[in-house]
Amino acid sequence: MSFFNDTLPRFVLRLGADVRPGEGPRVFALCFMLFTLMVTAYVLKPVREELILVEGGAEYKSYATALQAIFLLLLVPVYGIMSRRFATRTFMLAIAGVCVAVFLLFVVGGVAGFPVAMPFYIWYGTYGVLMVSQFWAYCSDFYDEEAGKRLFGIIAFGATSGAMVGAIVSKILDAELSAYYLLFVGALMLVVAVIPVWILPSSAALKTELAQRQGVAQLFNGFRLVASSKFLLYLAIFTLLFNWLNSMGEFLVSVLIEYYYDLDIQAGDVAVSKNAYIRSFYSDYYLIINVLGTAIQFFVVSRFIGFFGVRLAMIFVPLLTLFGYTFIAFMPILLIFKIIKVLENSLDYSLLSTAKQILYLPTSREARYEARAVIETICMRLGDVLQGLTVFYLIGVLALEPRNLLWFIIIASLVLVGVVIVLGSEYKKLLSKTKVNIEDDSGDLKNIAKE
Repeated sequence: MSFFNDTLPRFVLRLGADVRPGEGPRVFALCFMLFTLMVTAYVLKPVREELILVEGGAEYKSYATALQAIFLLLLVPVYGIMSRRFATRTFMLAIAGVCVAVFLLFVVGGVAGFPVAMPFYIWYGTYGVLMVSQFWAYCSDFYDEEAGKRLFGIIAFGATSGAMVGAIVSKILDAELSAYYLLFVGALMLVVAVIPVWILPSSAALKTELAQRQGVAQLFNGFRLVASSKFLLYLAIFTLLFNWLNSMGEFLVSVLIEYYYDLDIQAGDVAVSKNAYIRSFYSDYYLIINVLGTAIQFFVVSRFIGFFGVRLAMIFVPLLTLFGYTFIAFMPILLIFKIIKVLENSLDYSLLSTAKQILYLPTSREARYEARAVIETICMRLGDVLQGLTVFYLIGVLALEPRNLLWFIIIASLVLVGVVIVLGSEYKKLLSKTKVNIEDDSGDLKNIAKE
């Protein structure tokens, strides 16, 4: 019996989503692909931190984060041009091949003694967002909006489970193996991740041919697409705002950890070093987020989106942020903050992440590749930059107490909820336009098939 026989994969996957006859093998393969990509990312994550902190320290790291955003501004236009020049399968393999080659170059350079920390930090951050964005663009070429609502939740289970497994693997291996060995292992895992691209039938080929008949490539087409579409523009604003606020929350978590460590030391309740205290907290923190996110992804996401719709899935996490931080403003207790952040991050990595990918389904192939790359790379990294600037200005310049950032987050969360409401309205309009054109598009595809 072939591995890609429909019965077993569909039986397993139906536990988490409405997988219909004939869909099991492809969904299983895409889930495996995303799982392996995320395991790779989380195995390499400690390598990034180790190299940058040992070679340059925390200040060096902050410079690298800023350079990351600049590098993405240069890279995304080139990515957009290439996405229109190559067919879907070829482009996916090409992107993976480039990433493998770059990782191997870092291995060779690091072993040879070259200073690779800064370039690798910049590259890893770019790889982390661009490769996942590329996967969802590739995935979107296989499904329409209806199928995406049913299946993207279970496909995204590969991301949450991969993050959990990758974090566990890196915790086991990182203390015993060199950073460059882990880089080499990461490159091999990336090769394994794209095996389904070779195996899956390229049913998206007709869509690719249609897309390749459209005009000449423009260097900044991704930015043009975002600026010319209200839907994509509001999605970009949402991505930037949410990442900005989420990063602010993570900063406050770190502040509270240090505050409570000092209190525990004064009370004589802690007998470990500050490093061990913080490491222990974050170890539990990320493990709970990954386990809860994996459970939500498999058992809840597809059913939630199927029953309540994408728009409610998009607004659920911003509302949690708004009410959660309002509650914390009046009860600044570390345990409560930890619970709110665990829920926020778990739902972000599962429900919200899946809903965002579904939003792209009614858009053009250009938007799914080029606009998505702009939104999910540059806008996300700009959110990180804005977080750093906000902390610098409010705490460094105005000398405000860190707890005052809570009110900034609460006010900004109100704006975020408003953005989601408008985004949902634009998505509804986009769906209406798409449904009107479905029959015409189907006719075009059939004509190409006859040729």
